[in-house]
Amino acid sequence: MFFYEGYDCPVCGRRFQETDDIVVCPKCGAPHHRDCWSREGHCHFESAHDTPQQWKRQEPAPSGPSTAAGGSAADPSAEGGNPCPSCGFVNTQYAEFCSRCGKDLPATDWQSSYTPPVDGPPPAAGGNGGVYGEYSPFRMPVIDPYGGVDKNETIDDTPAEDLMTYTAVNTPYYLPRFKKIAGGKRASWNWPAFLITPYWLMFRKNYLAGGLVLFFTIMKTVVENLVIYRFLVGSDIATPAEYFNAIQAAAQDESKSVFFMIIMGLFLADLVIRLLFGLFGNSVYLGTAVARIHKLRTQDTVGYRGRLSAAGGISFAFAALSYAIIQFSSMLLVAFI
Repeated sequence: MFFYEGYDCPVCGRRFQETDDIVVCPKCGAPHHRDCWSREGHCHFESAHDTPQQWKRQEPAPSGPSTAAGGSAADPSAEGGNPCPSCGFVNTQYAEFCSRCGKDLPATDWQSSYTPPVDGPPPAAGGNGGVYGEYSPFRMPVIDPYGGVDKNETIDDTPAEDLMTYTAVNTPYYLPRFKKIAGGKRASWNWPAFLITPYWLMFRKNYLAGGLVLFFTIMKTVVENLVIYRFLVGSDIATPAEYFNAIQAAAQDESKSVFFMIIMGLFLADLVIRLLFGLFGNSVYLGTAVARIHKLRTQDTVGYRGRLSAAGGISFAFAALSYAIIQFSSMLLVAFI
């Protein structure tokens, strides 16, 4: 799309194309073909300059309820709302879930239209008077930090505003899911919680759950390295090729099958933990947030919002420290085997 999409030249009446050489009147902004401007020597609407009839771009007419007989209210989505197809409740425009029934909402239609000129100079023959329609993808929405949740409502007996402050980052994702969890739908998939479970938990300051998963991950790493380098391939492996050949040879030795079963069991246990947090990680996060918020609310109200921000949010430091601990444990064990 270019800026004069949908405009017609007021002199020749031809629709502007992206490759056209276009000049604009410095007084009123009306576009012309350069040749047409040169031919007339001035703006086609010069006689209307500094008058109420001066050429100008018309903004879309405001939407509202129809006043015609038998008419009905305009589409709620045109008024900035998103009606629920299940219960009819009109939610905020970019809400993902209905605030009343919790059902998923259809994506908002970002279409726009233009209003023909009503007070400008008469259009040239075959023209539209210099008014063009805007393509709605270029009208970027304002991000709702509450993700369509009403800031005045409570989620699990906790104000949505407090949860938004505590979560701090990516709140449009978390708050709608917190609302659904509080409504009884405990499972909601979270990819980071599945892929990088201990790091995500510590990143989101879920210290108890994060510490337990981190401890399991360290023990899993220790046992795996112990089994592999003590009982399967030995500690004198120097190259990847030697490691692969040793593993292949151990796999053909029936007396070592129990060690492969141990490794497989650890892998399955790790996978189950990841799946559980992928499904219920948001629920665990909500529980941690609610408990911490309630504890802070019982303290002095002075500086409450600041303490809430400090208690919540994210921590790259804890996530990095968790990664360093796991790697250090692995290297330390290998060094002592």
